[in-house]
Order: sequence, then structure tokens, then C-alpha cells
Amino acid sequence: MWDDLSLKQSKTLEFIIDYIKKNSFAPTYQEIAKNQRINIKSVAQRLEQLRKKGYIEIRKNIPRGIVLTQKSGFESSVTFHVNIYRSISKFKKYFKLDDFEKSVSISPYIFGIDCNDGEEVFMLRVTEVGSIDNYLDVHVNDGDIIVVFKGSNFPEDSKVLALYDNRLVLGSIAKIDKFFAIKTKKGVIPVGGSNALIVGRIISIIKNLI
Repeated sequence: MWDDLSLKQSKTLEFIIDYIKKNSFAPTYQEIAKNQRINIKSVAQRLEQLRKKGYIEIRKNIPRGIVLTQKSGFESSVTFHVNIYRSISKFKKYFKLDDFEKSVSISPYIFGIDCNDGEEVFMLRVTEVGSIDNYLDVHVNDGDIIVVFKGSNFPEDSKVLALYDNRLVLGSIAKIDKFFAIKTKKGVIPVGGSNALIVGRIISIIKNLI
């Protein structure tokens, strides 16, 4: 299938494909170098060879910006450029999401998002874990990335990111009578009005993205 590739190029492409299948985003140059046991300069040269032969695209100035083409046999060219916000305090001023740390290229299909929803997705890098009330079964540490969809449809039991009493809350939605609330270990937090304000639905919590 990859008749025009050398053995080394094939091994590098195979690693990139396997990595994207497993993690839903591309490896860094450092991760490729470690796996292939080569230096960063050699990684850059090998990726450039794969690009020239049509197996990948390289999005410049985008972390993890390697994109597989149809020729590779595993096309990932449909991607979102998703902003990562570096501080919880950014959400304490009416969700003015205009000061992001960087963007990454990521496939929407991995998270079950329709392509038209790309602008509704953002990521939050946890930098102040002590300021988060986490009522989910997932442990969250500083440096983790929370992927959030800003849609308005939150079915019962959806995992959400919310603001309550100047703190971020991670929890699941519960419907009590006709009203929604966030389930906690001690009860529920009502949603709406002067109570909890939902930022969005948590799509995923991932580690070591960049």
C-alpha cells in the first residue's frame, strides 16, 4: 500500500496512524522521536518526506498539527482548530473566551461532534484544581484538558462544566420535577437564575495533549 515509502518512513507513518487511532490527536515531534529512537531534526526530515509524498499535511504553528490524508489509508483531514484556555479565571467574567493560550487540530468524529459544531467546542487546561468542585467519577489534576461543547441541549445525566459561587463545578445533570440540577455528594445544586450557570457539556477529559 505504501510502495513509495522506505521502511523507516513506513514505520513512522504507521506510528502516527496508530497514535491518532488511540488518542484522537496527532503525536508531537518529541513523541515521534522517542518512539522511533531518532532526534527532532530527523523527525522533521521524515515528516517532510511523508508530506511531499502526499501521506500527511502539516499545519504550521498548530501543536500536534500532523494531519493524515486519504493516501495514508486513514484520513483525518476533517479537523477542528480548538482553542485552549489557560486559566479558570477567564470564565468568571461572563465567559469572555477571547484570550486563549493556543489552538490544536483535533478530529470532531472522535468525540461524536457534527462538523458544523466546530466553533462550539473549546478546551480548558486545569491550572487551579483547588478551585474546582469535582462531583464526577473522573479524577482531575492540574495540566489535564477538559473538552467542552457549548451547546444548549443537556440530556439528563450529561456531564457538564458549570459556574457556581465563583467556582467551577464538574458534575452530572439531574432532572427533578421539571427543573434541572447538578448532582453532588451532598445533594443537588439548582441550575438557572442565581444558582449554577452551565458553561457547556463535557465531551472528554484528556491528559498530556500538549
